[in-house]
Amino acid sequence: MQLQNDPVTDTPVPQDHQDQLAEFIGWTIGTKEKPAVVNSRQQAKFEQVLASPRALEHFRVKGDLEASLLYTEYNAEEIAAAFRGAAYTIEGCLTMLFDVRENEKVKEAFGELQRAYRKARLNMKADQTPPEEE
Repeated sequence: MQLQNDPVTDTPVPQDHQDQLAEFIGWTIGTKEKPAVVNSRQQAKFEQVLASPRALEHFRVKGDLEASLLYTEYNAEEIAAAFRGAAYTIEGCLTMLFDVRENEKVKEAFGELQRAYRKARLNMKADQTPPEEE
């Protein structure tokens, strides 16, 4: 058959990556001591965490996939769509606002909108550190 030695089949995972492989197996399959922390339904989220050094470091320390996603751009599309939806809804209200601007419920709702906008504005200007877990 004349099979030749192949470094890939001899050592499919290089020695300097053995620890990472063991870590990955522990997260996805589990060990005798600890059950898996990630399942196949969470694959897309897990891939995002693995692709981000900051998110991966957080995951290594906390073992919390959802919290680690805060260090990625996983929800960027969802957040952008929510902002656009809110903007379109507000635009739709503008043509009717003048007639009800003195209504107490409208004033109260507008105050809530202003508070939410201030919070969003602060988050947009904040440094890159996600909020602390409570």
